[in-house]
Amino acid sequence: MGRHAGTDAGLGTPPNPRVERVWIEGAGHYLPHERPREVAAACVLGLRRAGYAVG
Repeated sequence: MGRHAGTDAGLGTPPNPRVERVWIEGAGHYLPHERPREVAAACVLGLRRAGYAVG
């Protein structure tokens, strides 16, 4: 399991310039539970890039 050459293509999400996938190494299906800080950091980064003021 894990990220490999076909992972992104296998997800089947259509291309969208406003969407960014973030790969969090070592996380599984319970991502917010397993890596809460990394998930929060990715969310904050996305909100900031979208123009929201996040503390």
